[in-house]
Amino acid sequence: MCQLSQLLAQLEQKAFKTAMSKPADGYTIFDGYVAPLVLQPVLGNADWSYSDFVPLWGIASNAFSIVGLPNETRWSNFQELVAYAKKPGKLRYSPNNRNALPHMVMSKVFKEFDMVAKPVPYKNQQEALKDMEAGLLDFIFFNPGHYVQNKDRVKVLLVMSELDGAKETYGGAENIKDLGVDIGLSGLAPMGWTWWLVKKGTPEDRVQILRDALKRALDRESVQSGIKSLGFVPFCFCTGSCRNRWAGWRQLRG
Repeated sequence: MCQLSQLLAQLEQKAFKTAMSKPADGYTIFDGYVAPLVLQPVLGNADWSYSDFVPLWGIASNAFSIVGLPNETRWSNFQELVAYAKKPGKLRYSPNNRNALPHMVMSKVFKEFDMVAKPVPYKNQQEALKDMEAGLLDFIFFNPGHYVQNKDRVKVLLVMSELDGAKETYGGAENIKDLGVDIGLSGLAPMGWTWWLVKKGTPEDRVQILRDALKRALDRESVQSGIKSLGFVPFCFCTGSCRNRWAGWRQLRG
């Protein structure tokens, strides 16, 4: 894992620890991104879990994708890539960093489809894109921001999300739901996502005030348009949906 990613992970954990030290009074809100909230506890790098928080509102997701070159002749879609990837030692790809969320999700996809490819870590997606164009890599991981900036240089082979909004982000490309495959994270959406949270024990009346305020904010068209302009998909839900995801996190953490 590159130094920048390590630094970001450390800063995320420090922010969570600082916020955890504050009273459960509704005046401290957590940006519950998936990495510090779920991934770090699963990896044993944090002493908190989902059960330490109360969800306020699901904000947005940034779905991951698998992309190749527009002029690729060995395959034209993800199914053809799957067939090609059953030849051990033939393919190289970049998930950015080893043991980060994109690497874990892509590995799960490969396992479900019985694919074989060698991961090559890179400091960032732009460097990986240049090497894919140079023929050193066969396909790479992309997030929405890089896709928006480089959509003419890549072809999306698979959107690793069940959300229809994620398909729109990537120009209507095929997603995992289209393939009829459950990679083991149904309802969680295997991607980056953010929930706003407060500490467990926050008075219910204050929780409801915050939920109502967040709903009003996210119901505004200007807010949703701003989120979508970044390539993110607005969630705009809570209660029943977050209970399902809390249950999913419980299964993921074991």
